[in-house]
Amino acid sequence: MFSAIVGLPQSEDIYRQAALRLVGSGPNLSEAELTLKEIGKKKTNLGMLGPIEKAELIRTFAFRSLPIEQFENAIYATEELTVITKCNTQDVALFVADLFLLFSPTDGVHATLVTDNLYESIKITPVPPEEYFLAFQKSRRLVVS
Repeated sequence: MFSAIVGLPQSEDIYRQAALRLVGSGPNLSEAELTLKEIGKKKTNLGMLGPIEKAELIRTFAFRSLPIEQFENAIYATEELTVITKCNTQDVALFVADLFLLFSPTDGVHATLVTDNLYESIKITPVPPEEYFLAFQKSRRLVVS
């Protein structure tokens, strides 16, 4: 299986990894991969994420076991919080994935409310955003378990 992945372009390889994580190597692999690619092709609100970055976010969300229905909103939230906080995209994506797992937004409106509340929380905390994300990562087990 690994040799089949090696020859793919970088984003194709990333989508394959995410699909394998979601559905395994069974008959639904191609369908899952196609769905993930479609999510990755959608334009974001700010247009700051490239195709490889979106694919990497999708892989991150897959490995965090975020429901596929939440991927699109999680990409939007990650982009918005990354632009606002100027933090590493992957650090923000891990944070967003965990909070989306915790709050389970059911649609774009609910996801926007969760994202806005996250930003307000970051904004009123008297530490830089990097420290906020680091503190969350250190206490993640308490929140997500």
